[in-house]
Amino acid sequence: MLRIEKLLPGYNCGECGLSSCREFASKLVDVAGLERCPLLKQERFRSRAEEIARLLSISHQSKGEQEIIGVLDGLRADFALSPLPGEPSCREDLHPFNPAVRLDEGEIFRYRPLGCPIIHFARVLRSSQGVITVHMVGPVHLLHGQPAPGDIGI
Repeated sequence: MLRIEKLLPGYNCGECGLSSCREFASKLVDVAGLERCPLLKQERFRSRAEEIARLLSISHQSKGEQEIIGVLDGLRADFALSPLPGEPSCREDLHPFNPAVRLDEGEIFRYRPLGCPIIHFARVLRSSQGVITVHMVGPVHLLHGQPAPGDIGI
């Protein structure tokens, strides 16, 4: 980021929508983002823009990131959810349609979020005032002969 910041015009003009070139450098994640700086489009800054593009390309390659493609729709994903540090899986706060649903800590249930084509399985961390905080779990517990978890309708 510091190398990119030094290559930016440094006028802090705000034309990119940010308050400073330093902030612009910190938010810049790909070459397409360079379009937000009108000064980099000027001939006098062309070599700087090319150098920034090169640095962004190197940075992206060095992360070793692979493209994430959706299993159902085949579309490229912008991000993937990951668990919080020290947690076994992703955490979600759920709001059941039926606030009378009562789940105890550790209980496993299934649900399908509104608009999502995939059934999710979760383990209850806590349930308070109609909000259920869960860790996502896979359906592997079904392989051990346990009964299918109930569906709570999210």
